Amino acid sequence: MSVGLSILSWRGSQTLSRSLESYAEARLFNEFSESQLFLPDPDKAVLEVAKHFDIQTRTSPQNHGIMENMASAAATMSTEYILMLENDCPLIEPLEEVRIQLEKSLALLTSDDVIMARLRSIREPGQAFLGLTKYRRLYNGTLRSAIIKFLRPDKTNRLSGYALYDGPSSIQRHPQYFQDAGDGFYLVDCFAMPWTNQSILIHRETFLNKIIPMAHSVKTNRHANNRPNLEIELNKTPLWRNSGWKIACGPGLFTHERIGDRGYM
Repeated sequence: MSVGLSILSWRGSQTLSRSLESYAEARLFNEFSESQLFLPDPDKAVLEVAKHFDIQTRTSPQNHGIMENMASAAATMSTEYILMLENDCPLIEPLEEVRIQLEKSLALLTSDDVIMARLRSIREPGQAFLGLTKYRRLYNGTLRSAIIKFLRPDKTNRLSGYALYDGPSSIQRHPQYFQDAGDGFYLVDCFAMPWTNQSILIHRETFLNKIIPMAHSVKTNRHANNRPNLEIELNKTPLWRNSGWKIACGPGLFTHERIGDRGYM
């Protein structure tokens, strides 16, 4: 099976440079049949960063938002699977660990009910991890957390996937949503684990023919920078939560780190 690497970046040249440096240091690009840096509406700073790395750069004249940019990036590739990264996902594990986790993830993805693999680090998930913060508030032993769990059981259950990042004892609270897949991997039900755009491995045609159409079917006024985000759309719809799909979650390879002014919120 062929596996490609696609990195999406709109603005954020300093953040992009840090991530690309981590990939180049580990010789990550050599592990893939095809690697690309996809730059919608690139500014001079981002184009200058791209010149310093041995990776194919593709540009698009307009920024259509994260969802459409991800779809366009996937459509330009030819590999069976794609590891999709954003500019703020530096690699924090050695190349040998990359090979181990990619091999395990691909093996799990051959199952019809496993829709994607998450490769964001469990040990060091990085910045802006609001879901984990919300999960910990639910189980901090306060009266408020007990009331929330009693009054909003569905929301409580939908946050259960974040137990993955809170340690083994937290995972044991939710046996109905976690299946031990060996080698540090779990299969997590989509009901309890939201879609993420960050550090995911997915079958290319599945992404283009199932995920993107599902997101297009969702009507919402919530966007990111006034454009469709994909995370917002998928995590709003019961189509994702009730799909019956599983997400393969391993120890992870990439963290989340933003550096400097990105030129947007």
